[in-house]
Amino acid sequence: MEYLCGVFLELSWIYLKWGLIVLWIWNFVLLILCSLIDKHIISSQKGNDKQPKPRIQVFTNHDDNKFYVDEDVIITAHFENPSSVSCIIWQTETPNGDRALDTDHELSKYKIEQNSINEATLLIKGCCETDKGPYFLLASCSDDTNVKSNKVYLNIVRGPPTVKLSSDPRPQGIFQDSDGKSCLRYVTEVVIHGCVEFKASIWNFPKPWDIVWMQDGKVLQLDNEKYEGSSFDGNNPVLCIKNVRKQDKGIYTIKVKNARDEEFSEPVILEVTGVEKVLFISGPVVVSPK
Repeated sequence: MEYLCGVFLELSWIYLKWGLIVLWIWNFVLLILCSLIDKHIISSQKGNDKQPKPRIQVFTNHDDNKFYVDEDVIITAHFENPSSVSCIIWQTETPNGDRALDTDHELSKYKIEQNSINEATLLIKGCCETDKGPYFLLASCSDDTNVKSNKVYLNIVRGPPTVKLSSDPRPQGIFQDSDGKSCLRYVTEVVIHGCVEFKASIWNFPKPWDIVWMQDGKVLQLDNEKYEGSSFDGNNPVLCIKNVRKQDKGIYTIKVKNARDEEFSEPVILEVTGVEKVLFISGPVVVSPK
């Protein structure tokens, strides 16, 4: 009996010992599994929190990216997925590598504006021929990576002025100018003793320019009282003709000249309608005696 009790106790101890070993192994496996699951959950959360990379498209205010000397250039950047962008830097390419544009002080020719979260602009004031070349935007993201936009190549040129003259004229057939060129005939009518204005729209780079108003090929003297009120409406020169008379009818043009060339506007014919006012002066009638 004592022998059987001893065997039973020994077997019980063996089973207990192996049970504890199995339980310890099982707890260890569960601990590893829990750790792996936690890491997977954290990794998934980080993956979900990761923001998509921004996409940046830049373009200028001219479809052909062609600008004249002294003209202002506007480059616009449009962002997709902008929330991950922490800062932006406008850059240009040089023979020595990429160069960041100096936009920090007021006297800089470069000015930047953040119009909205999706759009920013770069203004290059009064461009010159050394400003030609490729420009792009570099964006720094919140995950410490950088994203570049596409590049736009600025073509800076010089050219003659472009000028257009108007006073609400109506087209009236074709005629040949003094050089034999066919031109569209524009006509403006005004009643005699009335007033008429001609306004010129000038597209002119480089600046400055010389402006001359002409009638039938002759230069008008704007200091004459008849042309009082002739001035500028913004950058558009205005010719004012007061108290129009029959001798004011004719062909009017404006000649604009810059450092590159000179250009004439299309001619406008001024027609004067109505009858001149005639002033009769009469005095006392003296009858001499016969």
